[in-house]
Amino acid sequence: MSEFGVDSYSVADRESYESCPSKAYNVTGKINEMAQAVIDVKLWKEVQGHLSVDFNTELCLGGLVHEFNDELWKVGNYHVGLGGLPDISYDTDHSYDDYNAQGFILNSKDNLMVLNEEHFGLVKVNRTSSNDKRIKKAAFFAMKKAFRNQ
Repeated sequence: MSEFGVDSYSVADRESYESCPSKAYNVTGKINEMAQAVIDVKLWKEVQGHLSVDFNTELCLGGLVHEFNDELWKVGNYHVGLGGLPDISYDTDHSYDDYNAQGFILNSKDNLMVLNEEHFGLVKVNRTSSNDKRIKKAAFFAMKKAFRNQ
């Protein structure tokens, strides 16, 4: 078993500091749900090609998408209580856009590759809305289709 996934935040620019060269600070960018959806499906197809249920020479039992919902608390936002879901629809001081985009720099030719842990979810952090399209991200629908087509 393995977990797989990618975040929905595309980094445009970032800083890092010598004390922690693998951590990205002062990150700027934007949400890109479609990029997350495409990469999550590609990762699932890679796992799917090694499933022991389909190929008797393979050892993979399956994979779990990381993460079900976005995780506001990962980087340490002061307005989120650990273990509780924030009610961002009624919070006048903070919104979904206040998520801290800091992350970890990946080793690659592209210096802008950053994993933003707060944005890995298939759904947004506030999952209590009656409007499914507002809380379910593009990756949710892409993975639902990919799992049905296996």
